[in-house]
Amino acid sequence: MNAQTAPNSSDSLIIATSNDAQEHAHNLRDWQQHYDQMSAGDFKGEIIERPFSQLQVFKEHTSQALSQSCLVWPDSVWLGIPPICQSKREKSKINGLALNSHDIMCRPGNTEFELATPDNFDIFGIVITHEKLNEHAQKQDIHIQWQDILQNERLNIPTDTHNAINYLLDRLLCKQYQNNTPDHLTQDLILMGLMEVVSKESPNQTIETSYQHRKTIVNTARDFLSTHQDRAITLAELCEACHTSRRTLQNSFESILGISPIQYLRYSRLNGVRRDLKASKQGEQVGDIAACWGFWHLSQFAKDYKNVFGELPKETLQASIA
Repeated sequence: MNAQTAPNSSDSLIIATSNDAQEHAHNLRDWQQHYDQMSAGDFKGEIIERPFSQLQVFKEHTSQALSQSCLVWPDSVWLGIPPICQSKREKSKINGLALNSHDIMCRPGNTEFELATPDNFDIFGIVITHEKLNEHAQKQDIHIQWQDILQNERLNIPTDTHNAINYLLDRLLCKQYQNNTPDHLTQDLILMGLMEVVSKESPNQTIETSYQHRKTIVNTARDFLSTHQDRAITLAELCEACHTSRRTLQNSFESILGISPIQYLRYSRLNGVRRDLKASKQGEQVGDIAACWGFWHLSQFAKDYKNVFGELPKETLQASIA
């Protein structure tokens, strides 16, 4: 992924919807992202965004479980804030680390990170440049713990702070209020809330001793799969490539990504076919594209594809060349 530049100022509330996970990933402006759908069913995504100079604020909704690779513009900080009412918080992971109560996510710009999110997931996002964050922290005599922000994927904030920032963002990003709050006031309110968060945060450094070992196994397996995508890989091959047992491989994938290695292989390959079908040109055939991803039993492939994406592969192809 290549870095993007900080967004320019804008006075409008931007609402973008999509019925495709990868297209939805591109709807968040000035990010570089790659989304794979990891559960079966029609995808519905929505982003409500308020962009300002050196500041971006948004709410994202996704209807299906996703595996996400994300990159924010450089010299910035991203905070991901799940709503208080998010009942599936424990099923969302950042770089394989699960969120605890009142944890928010945090990553510096120009640093790729991974998210695993469940179905019907909502999250608030704030991206701000280092310059703007430092400027407003100095005005309020707040000392920013940069080590926490740059080195920890999860930050814990007090219940009252979490409630307050949720209420603020929910109001300011609610569609029916889009014309009621002037942009300069909206920005001031967001910066005040952000200063409260960074002044009260503490790093969540609770990581099991086996985490790094499991993460290494998953990374090794994914690298192996990406270089052998044109054929069906067995669990035995994956275990051999990772130098581990079947049980350890299974536990590692379920712990880090929330799905089994077989599920990951199946969904990642189906998403790969879908991307290629959407990018196909006149004359290309479904069977040829499917074969490039290791699918040879075309009737079963078509059935699995429709089960996940809600349409037949030929329908995706026809729409792409229409």
